[in-house]
Amino acid sequence: DGGSVAALDELTGDSLWSWTPASGNLTGTMIVTDNMLFASTNTTIYAVDLNSHAEVWSYAAAGNMALSDNTLFVSGTNGTLYAFSAPEPSPLGLSAMGML
Repeated sequence: DGGSVAALDELTGDSLWSWTPASGNLTGTMIVTDNMLFASTNTTIYAVDLNSHAEVWSYAAAGNMALSDNTLFVSGTNGTLYAFSAPEPSPLGLSAMGML
């Protein structure tokens, strides 16, 4: 929705909530888990808590994202592969596992 996320009621189509990154527009694919939304701009990856609708984590990297075994992988546009711990279902945040 114009570079932001808009969550809609599946039955009525009414807007439930929205979130906009601090800077830039959202691009590429988003990943949704039971409690988190992972989204990115051209410069930053974000985790948004689906219950509070608040940004709980961000990291200055961008690229294609994939989630496997509670790990968020990002193939950075700079050629670096990033891997972040993404615990489920706790919305306590993420921690960097290291860069591969």
